[in-house]
Amino acid sequence: MPNELPLPLKNCILEAMNRFAFSMETMQSMKPQLLFDLQLLKIRRFSIAMTQKLLQTLVENPVPFLKIPSSKQSLMVDWIVQVLDLYDRTLSEGEFDFLGPALAFVSDEIFMAISRTVMKANLLKIKDYCFDSQKKFLLGDMLTKDTMFGVTTNWTSLILDKVDRLVFFLSIDDIQKLPKDVLILERIEMLFNSQKQWEESEFGSTCQQKMESSDLGDLFRKQKILLQTSAGLLNSRRLKAKNDPVLSCSAIRNTFPSAWTIDLLTGMSNDDFISCLEMFGEDPHFQPFELFQLLERVKQIYRPVTAMPPTVIEQLGRIATQFTEKDLRKLHLSDLGAVAALGKIAEWNRRELTILFTSFLRANRLTVDQLDSVSLVALGHLICGIKPADISAIDPMQFSMAVLWIGRLILSCEEQQLTALAKLVTHPRTFGEVSQWRAEEFAEIGSVAAGLPDIVLSALVKEQIEGFTAVAIATIPPKKFSVVFSPTQIHMFNYQQAVAVTPAQLKELGDIQKKALDLVLTSWHKTAIDIRGRSSGGVISGSFIGILLCVVCNLSHSGGEAYL
Repeated sequence: MPNELPLPLKNCILEAMNRFAFSMETMQSMKPQLLFDLQLLKIRRFSIAMTQKLLQTLVENPVPFLKIPSSKQSLMVDWIVQVLDLYDRTLSEGEFDFLGPALAFVSDEIFMAISRTVMKANLLKIKDYCFDSQKKFLLGDMLTKDTMFGVTTNWTSLILDKVDRLVFFLSIDDIQKLPKDVLILERIEMLFNSQKQWEESEFGSTCQQKMESSDLGDLFRKQKILLQTSAGLLNSRRLKAKNDPVLSCSAIRNTFPSAWTIDLLTGMSNDDFISCLEMFGEDPHFQPFELFQLLERVKQIYRPVTAMPPTVIEQLGRIATQFTEKDLRKLHLSDLGAVAALGKIAEWNRRELTILFTSFLRANRLTVDQLDSVSLVALGHLICGIKPADISAIDPMQFSMAVLWIGRLILSCEEQQLTALAKLVTHPRTFGEVSQWRAEEFAEIGSVAAGLPDIVLSALVKEQIEGFTAVAIATIPPKKFSVVFSPTQIHMFNYQQAVAVTPAQLKELGDIQKKALDLVLTSWHKTAIDIRGRSSGGVISGSFIGILLCVVCNLSHSGGEAYL
C-alpha cells in the first residue's frame, strides 16, 4: 500500500505475521516501517542474508527506523552486528560505510573502537546521523584527541569548517577554549545554519522528536555560549559597551533570538524589532523575565494596549503570556486571526482563560449559543475559559464541525468542562450514543474523549480504544484514568497510546495496571508463537488468511465494502 497503514490494521497484520516463517521474498515485499515493527524474536530468526537485507533497508530508509522505540533500535542494531561478526575488532572503512546511519546505534564499545582515521575521513557523513547524548559526548571527546584534531585551543578556521555542526557535541569547556579569532560572526552563523538545516530535514526533525528535553537544553546552552563568545558578550564584569553590536533582524534570522542577550534584543531599532517579533514569540527558550521585557518593548512601540493592531497580537506568541489581567481586558479581540493566535497558547491560567473568552464575546457582541464552528476553532485553548454551565449552550452541530481541530489540543479544562464538551459530541444530532461508536469517532473527537463519563470509558472495547489519540490519553485527569481503565483495557493500548501516559497518571495506577502498561511498552520484545513442528505451508496459509481478514475488517470499518 502506498500510504501509511492505519495503526489498527498494521498491528493486526503484525500479529498475524508472528505465526509464519519468513523468507527473503517476504522481506522484500514489506514496507520498511512494517519490517522494523516486527517483534525482535522474529528478526533474530533471520538468516545472515536476510539480516544483511535488513541492514540495507535500514541504511536506505533511516527515517522509519527512527520511529521505533529507542531501546528496540539499539537491540536490533546489536543483533545485526553480532550476526555480521563485527564485534571485538576495529571496523574497516567498508564496514563503516555498510553500517551507515546504524553506526549511531551500535554499542559504545564498538563506537569507541572505530578507527579515528576512518572517523576523521567521514565527518561529512557522520554529521547527519542521529546520535544520543552519550554518543555525542563520546564523539565530542574524540574530536579533541591528537588522533583527530587535538585540543580546541589550537583549532583553526579550517578545522571548524570540517567539524561543522559537530562543534555542538563538544563540552562547554572545550567550546569556551576555541580561539576567538576563528569565532567570527559569519562562521557562527554558518554553524547555526547547518544545525538548522539538519533539524528541518525529514531525518533531523524525526531525530529531534526523540531527543530528551535535557539534551535539547544542552544544545541551546552550547549555541548561546558559542554565539555570545563570538560577540564578546560573556565577560561577567562588562557593562554595556559602546561597541556592542546593534542587532539587525537579519542577524537574528541567521542565528536565533534567545541566543542573544535581552538588552541587545530590546535595543534593536523599531523596524528591526517588529520585523523579528514573530520569531521572538516562537522561540521556546526565553525565560518569563525576558518575555516580560520583550512585551514592554512592544508596548513602547504600540501605545496604548487598546490600540495594539491585530497583526501585532498575532505575532506575539509566548510574549503574550506576560500581559497583565488588566491588559488582557483591554485587548480588542474582534479579529479572528488575533484570537486564533492567543488560542494556540496553552500556558494561560484559569483566570486568564476566562478573561480572554469574555473579552472575545464582548468585542464581537456574541453570546455562547451564537458561536459557530469557525469561532470555536479560532478559540482553541480559550474554550477552557467557558463556564461548564455555559458550554451546554453551544450548538452541538457547530461544535461537532470544530471538534476535529479542538480535539488535537491537550486541553487544560477542568473535569466539569471536559464533561460538558463531551456531552456535545454525544448529542443525537452529532455522534450519538458512544456504544455505537467505532475507532473513527474517537479519533475525530481527540482530547474531548477525556470528558466521557467513567462508566462509558470503562466499558470500551478494543475496536473503540484503538481510536483513542495520544492527546486524548494525556488529557484524561490522572485519578479518572486509574479508575476507568482496567488492566485488560490498558493492555489493548498501542505503543503510541502507552507512551502518552503521563507521569501523574502513572503514579495513580495500581501494580497490575502498571504491569499491563509495561507489557504494551515492550510488546516488540514479546516471545512470538512457537511454530516449530508445523508445516510451513499450513502456517503461512492460515496466517495469510488472518492478514486478509485484517484488511477486510479495516476496509469495512471505513466504508470499503463496495470496493471489496
